[in-house]
Amino acid sequence: MDFIFGGAAAWFEGCEIVTRYVPNADGFGYVAAPSTPAAQEFGLVFSRCRLRREAGVPDGSTWLGRPWRAGGNMALTGQAAFLQCWMDAHIRREGWTWMGYKGPDGEQRRLTPPEARLWEFGNAGPGAAPAGADRRLLTAEAAKRFTRANVIGF
Repeated sequence: MDFIFGGAAAWFEGCEIVTRYVPNADGFGYVAAPSTPAAQEFGLVFSRCRLRREAGVPDGSTWLGRPWRAGGNMALTGQAAFLQCWMDAHIRREGWTWMGYKGPDGEQRRLTPPEARLWEFGNAGPGAAPAGADRRLLTAEAAKRFTRANVIGF
């Protein structure tokens, strides 16, 4: 299950995002599934949020997200950023994963994290990107572009 998804530019500040426990679940979903148009600079931006979990949600069971190419629309690449968020240990070490879609030729394909714009900056907690992880980190300079005014216009 994708918890927060879509193609809009959206700013989430100081939110608590809680992964709920579901008995007998194989995994506990994805925090974000952006379907941001490639021409749009910003998508789903999480600033100073807390990613928590209910009792029973295991360590390493929840993805930060996956890029969504809604309807196979090739102009959608996805953009999401987690900035100075606190992440509990339920967030998977890999952070991001792929999502399937049908290409214009009808063939099944995968939109992978390196093809999308999935970023992190200054996160903390046991689920934050560990040293050497394959998660894309923004530089301090690049992170300065991610402001509320730039993302949603006010």
